[in-house]
Amino acid sequence: MQTALRTALLARQNDDGGFGASAGSPSATEPTAVSLLALSFEPEPPDTGPLRAWLRRNETPEHGWPVMAGLREPSWTTALAVLALARYPAETRVAQRGAEWLVGERGRALDGRPGLLARLLAPPAPAVELDSALVGWPWTEGTFSWVEPTAYAVLALRAVSPRSAAAAARIDEGERLILDRVCSDGGWNYGNRRVLGEDLWSYPDTTALALLALGRGRDGTVVTKGLAALETMLEANQSGLATALGALALAAHGRDVRALRVRLGARFTETGFAGDLRALAWALLATNEAAVPFAESAHA
Repeated sequence: MQTALRTALLARQNDDGGFGASAGSPSATEPTAVSLLALSFEPEPPDTGPLRAWLRRNETPEHGWPVMAGLREPSWTTALAVLALARYPAETRVAQRGAEWLVGERGRALDGRPGLLARLLAPPAPAVELDSALVGWPWTEGTFSWVEPTAYAVLALRAVSPRSAAAAARIDEGERLILDRVCSDGGWNYGNRRVLGEDLWSYPDTTALALLALGRGRDGTVVTKGLAALETMLEANQSGLATALGALALAAHGRDVRALRVRLGARFTETGFAGDLRALAWALLATNEAAVPFAESAHA
């Protein structure tokens, strides 16, 4: 199964060295970086020089990465580029530059929680219930902090060594933001846990990324409940992307994921993951036993 996934992934690489969202589509940072990350754990890694060269060529002057080649603005995909490049000693300086950009990137704060005086006066409940003092990472500069880009950034900053005091502080803040956003069912929504007085529901892919970012070093009660919620969600949602990310998160926390790996192989045989190269790359990573320390190494 792993050989089939690897062969299928490499067959879809573009001539410029990168990968697109699907076979034949223009190369983009997310599928290129995730593919590079997955291939870095292979027992006999292929020549990843063209992938790394694509990422180097598309580094912006600010030392971030745009969503696609040709775009000017650095984006959330910087975290994935840093996470992948940090696996290669020859790319250490490039990864460090990207990490420095991530440290300085902050989402826009919302006034989601009233102060003491406002609470004493019993105002209406805020539209969005969150700790507005916590700032993570946005999808694009100057916008709200979301769970997924924050999780990617936390993992990326952990993967880069040496780690600055500023990076450590941002990692801690990112973890606390993720803990603050946990939903009542134990999982994570894309951005918030409660809006307009209503609890929001969780998604398996977002929950898996949050659990990967939290690792084993944070609130054990929250993580344990999150793992149970993820397992329940994966019973209903069997998409390739959700299953791959879920298997990675559960394996990182010591859970048995053999059945999920078998499911990934079956889903790929049946559907080809609907041509989604992100799902293919994450599946290659999730079915590789050597990649289990993926998140653990980021916590070192």
